[in-house]
Amino acid sequence: MFMVRLVDRYTNKKGAMMAHIDSKQTLEFLTTFLPDFVIEKYARALGVVVRERKVDPVMLVWTLVLGFPAGSKRTIASLRRRVQQVASITIARSSFHDRLTGLLADLIKRLVDWRLAVQKKSITKNAAKRLDGFSELLALDSTVIGLHQMLAHRWASTQPGQAAAKLHMVTNVVSGTANSVKMTGQTRADIGPWKTVGSWVKNCLLMVDLGYYDFHLFRRIAKKGGFFLSRAKSNANPRIVASHQRVAGNSINLVGQKLQDVLARLERRIIDVEVEVPVKLRKYRGRSRTAKMRMRLVGQKHAETGQYHLYFTNIGPETLGADEIAQTYRLRWQVELLFTRLKTTMRLNQIPSSKPEVVKALIYASILALLLSNAFLQVLRQINPGRTYPAQRMDAVFRDFATVILLHIAQKRGARRIDLFKLMTAEAADPNRNRPGSHDILSAIPLAHKPDTVAFEEVSA
Repeated sequence: MFMVRLVDRYTNKKGAMMAHIDSKQTLEFLTTFLPDFVIEKYARALGVVVRERKVDPVMLVWTLVLGFPAGSKRTIASLRRRVQQVASITIARSSFHDRLTGLLADLIKRLVDWRLAVQKKSITKNAAKRLDGFSELLALDSTVIGLHQMLAHRWASTQPGQAAAKLHMVTNVVSGTANSVKMTGQTRADIGPWKTVGSWVKNCLLMVDLGYYDFHLFRRIAKKGGFFLSRAKSNANPRIVASHQRVAGNSINLVGQKLQDVLARLERRIIDVEVEVPVKLRKYRGRSRTAKMRMRLVGQKHAETGQYHLYFTNIGPETLGADEIAQTYRLRWQVELLFTRLKTTMRLNQIPSSKPEVVKALIYASILALLLSNAFLQVLRQINPGRTYPAQRMDAVFRDFATVILLHIAQKRGARRIDLFKLMTAEAADPNRNRPGSHDILSAIPLAHKPDTVAFEEVSA
C-alpha cells in the first residue's frame, strides 16, 4: 500500500501528479518494498543468524538481489566484492561461501513468497472491477534454466548428462508480475506442480497453453470457483451438446455431432458451442473412474490458413463473446515477456555455481529483483500517467542503477566509510600466492614497482 500513499503524497491540490520524488522517499519506498525487520524476522526464524556476525544478513540479501552491475556477468566473486564494497568490510572467499547455505536460499524464497502475498493484498476493489467480473487475469507457464552439469542428479535435463531447472510461474497479466512461483527439474511435466489447485483460483481467470492441457485440471479449477481458458489440441474431438449461435440459412446442425466430423465442412468464421468431455479421475480402491464435464468450445477461423484456432473455457457467452475469448487469450504473451525480462536483465540465465543451495538463492534473488523493478515501474506510471514507461526499458535502467540503490541501502544501515585502498589491495593480491610460475610480464618492467608519481618525475627529468 506504500505505492498508493506515495502517489497520494505527490498529488497536488488540483489533482495533478507531481513528476518527482526525492531521495528520502525513494529510500522509504525501497525499505517498504522489503523492510529490514521482515528480513531479520525470517532470518532469525530460519536460523540464518545464529549470533551477531561480520556480515549483516539484510545487506547480504540486498546484495544478492542488486549485486549485478551493468555489463558484467553474475559471479560469486563479484557478489563477494559487492558485499565488501557496500558493507565496508573485508571477507575471505571461504567465509563468504560458508554463508551461501540452504538456509539462506530458504530465506530468500520466504521473502519472495512474502512479497507476492503483499502484492495480492494490495489489489484494490476498483482494480478488480475493471477486470470484467474476474478478480485477476492470470497466465500459467514455465521456462527452463540451464545449470552446471554437476547438478544433473538434482535437476535432471532432457539432455543426457546435463542439468536444468524448470521455473513454473503464475503471472498476473494486468500488472505483469508474478503471483506464484515453483521450481522443479526440467523433466518434470508442466502440469506436475499444479496437481492440486487451491482456493487462490476463486473468481480468477487462469489462461494456460497446451503444456497444461488436462481436463482434470480444468475440472479442479471450476470446482474451486475459478475460470480457465486454454487452447484446444488440433485433434480434440468432443461431442457437441448445445450451440451458443444462431446461424441463418442451411447451416450444419452441430448438436449431437463430434467436432472432427463437422469441422472441415464448416464455413462460418466463429464456432461457439457447448461440448461434453470425459475426465479421468483418480483411482478409487484400485478402480479407474471417469466423469463427464461440460464446457464451452470457441473456434475462430484464421483468415489466411482457413484453420480454426480452438479454445476450451468455462466462461459463459454472456461474460465474454467468442471474439473476446480469442483476444483475451492473447494476453498470455505477458508471461513470455516476464521470462524474457528475468533472463536478459535479472540474470536468471547466469547461475555460476554447482551447489544446489546457491542455485536456489540466485534464482529467487532474480525474482525479487524483477518484483522490485516492477514496483518502481508502477510508481512511475502512476506519478507520470502521461508518459510511457516500457517494462524492459525500466529493467535496463534499474540494472544500471542497482549499485547506487545498494549503496543508499547500505548508508541507511549505517555502514562505515570504506577503506578503498585496503579493499583493493586485498582483492588484487593473487589468492594462490604459493603457486609458482607467474607470467605477469609487467613484473619485468622496473617502473611498475614504483608509484606513478615517481615514474613521472623520472621521465620529466
